[in-house]
Amino acid sequence: AVVSTQSTGRVLRDKCSSLPALVTSLVEGEIDSVWQIVWLLLGLFRYSSPCQEEVDQFVYDIESFGVEKQLQRVPWQVIDLLLSALKHSTNENTENLITLLIRIKQSKVLS
Repeated sequence: AVVSTQSTGRVLRDKCSSLPALVTSLVEGEIDSVWQIVWLLLGLFRYSSPCQEEVDQFVYDIESFGVEKQLQRVPWQVIDLLLSALKHSTNENTENLITLLIRIKQSKVLS
């Protein structure tokens, strides 16, 4: 079972190579938790940093679809732990990811 979960995760990660693609996977029901969104964002921001319009649209979309799809939520403390860990990252995209995670934390998706 562990292998299938890992390969499913890899397929999803490859498919979600941009914020719009991540939203598509959410709409199609391939993503069922906020944690999956955060995990996919970590992978996505490792290689690129989406433009501000994409980020704004993404936050709007996950708020809309997250409520509609009734995503499994994560406690906001999980995001806080992640934020404190990310502060030590040397990746140049980390600052943008931190900003996005803070917006997700403040959004309707976690409340």
